[in-house]
Amino acid sequence: MTGKFNARLRTFVSLSVIGASVAFGMTPAAAAVTSSQRSLNVLAHEDDDLLFMNPDIQHDLSAGVCVTTVFLTAGDDGQSRDYWLEREVGSQSAYDTMLGTPSTWTTSQRPFAGHSVRTTTSAGGTIDLINLRLPDGGVSGTGFPVTGNQSLSWLYSGSISSIQAIDGSATYSRNDLMATIAAIATAAGPSRVRVQDGRSDQGDHTDHQMGALFTLEALIGYTGTVTGYRGYGVVNDPANVSGNDLILKTNAVVSYAAHDTLLCSDLSNCPQGVAAEVLVGDSRTVWMCRGCPMADGQPGRDSTGVAHGSARRVIDVFYSHPAEERSPTAIEGESQAPGTAQAPLATSAIPSRRLRSTPAGQRAA
Repeated sequence: MTGKFNARLRTFVSLSVIGASVAFGMTPAAAAVTSSQRSLNVLAHEDDDLLFMNPDIQHDLSAGVCVTTVFLTAGDDGQSRDYWLEREVGSQSAYDTMLGTPSTWTTSQRPFAGHSVRTTTSAGGTIDLINLRLPDGGVSGTGFPVTGNQSLSWLYSGSISSIQAIDGSATYSRNDLMATIAAIATAAGPSRVRVQDGRSDQGDHTDHQMGALFTLEALIGYTGTVTGYRGYGVVNDPANVSGNDLILKTNAVVSYAAHDTLLCSDLSNCPQGVAAEVLVGDSRTVWMCRGCPMADGQPGRDSTGVAHGSARRVIDVFYSHPAEERSPTAIEGESQAPGTAQAPLATSAIPSRRLRSTPAGQRAA
């Protein structure tokens, strides 16, 4: 790549591997900040925030930041209604643990872009947990028969024209889903958005990748900071979470796992297997950018004033080039059109969900 290319890269993207601090196993007191500080997390399943994004969410809550977390799927894994409903209770329990105090949660159906979406809010409004309850696509993205083999992967590729929430609350086309995510982001008003890893061939769950791609396209025009987090591939890297961060992170996972027997059947030895490896080896960002992405027909500039191109092409370049080569201007003029159909991600590198997280055969997210 040219020097000009790399210069633009340095002004647009900063990559980070987030380290850990060592302290005591206690939830830090919240700093004296205003609730105008807000962050948004968009992810696939009810434990992805705890496994892959923490301790960053914990740090937000400890600093008094208002947090909105969006779960795109029900995380049903083809199981019964009781199973995925209990996972939602587990999320509330985990956030109570991160807050350091039990909360009274209030549930409502809120309209976003014309769709009714379940929203659960903590006492005082510090946390919103939003559940779209779309069907879990499974590791390979082919879905489960009980939900008609619907998946985010099939919707993103255009193989299906719409996807229905498993509680029947709403039906989404591809554009509907992006509009709903965009409406949630507008309502939350975050200065930072966290997403999962949208790259292919990362040995990760397909729902993680597709959720990230949908979210990035929905964030057209957003001018805050967007951070992408790696998934199961971190098990191949050295641990980078330790000390108080690891204690607090583990406490949140165990609080959640009390409501998800497929993650941990024995809370006295939880987490186990790959889930335990992820616990100490995550909190690694794939990339970070400010003032991105922008859309075709909506000329935009990043925080340094560098102009850049389409949302689809920004996504493509972030996810298809080595870190040092990523630039929003790198692929202007390339032939790939936005929304080009893709087959579900090949995930032969990881076992099925039910065989991944523990030797006893429990599921990881």
